[in-house]
Amino acid sequence: MQDIKIENLYKAYGEKQVLNNFSAVIEHGKISCIMAPSGAGKTTLLRILMGMEKADRGKITGLENLKIRAVFQEDRLCEELDAVSNIRLVNYKNNKKTVQDALCKMGLTDIENKPVSTLSGGMKRRVSILRALLSDFDVLFLDEPLKGLDMHTKQMVLNEMKNYFENKTIIMITHEKDEAEFFGAKVIGIEA
Repeated sequence: MQDIKIENLYKAYGEKQVLNNFSAVIEHGKISCIMAPSGAGKTTLLRILMGMEKADRGKITGLENLKIRAVFQEDRLCEELDAVSNIRLVNYKNNKKTVQDALCKMGLTDIENKPVSTLSGGMKRRVSILRALLSDFDVLFLDEPLKGLDMHTKQMVLNEMKNYFENKTIIMITHEKDEAEFFGAKVIGIEA
């Protein structure tokens, strides 16, 4: 597999120029953290890379025929399903025991039969993260995945995430420098 190359990307919404001649290389098999002030175009960049939005101009190579997964800022879970079913939706090869063990490691016990609509925001966040981690992916996009988690939970989740990141291409938006440092990630900035 090859690196993802972003060349001279432009994106505007009406008069507001969000990405202005943005270029970067995202190394295959490495973790890259995109850091910039709010409103600088981080989520827009991810949406363009995932094919959910079109750039006005520019070129992206290296994503062809890759399995892309994402954790969005909102959880996007099936509220009426339990945590195990939500996770198995994206990869039915995960047996129930594997999923339950992974939930346990994320501090989520005794929730497997509860609809996710009954879970707290932090619990839903961890289910969303696990759903992506347990899927089959070549590239994982994470848009502020740890937002809203308390320090203890955040550290536990960071440690678990690291177990899934080896030799994977990870692109993560964060405002937290310590998250990028924890993963030894390459930091990519966007000019506001």
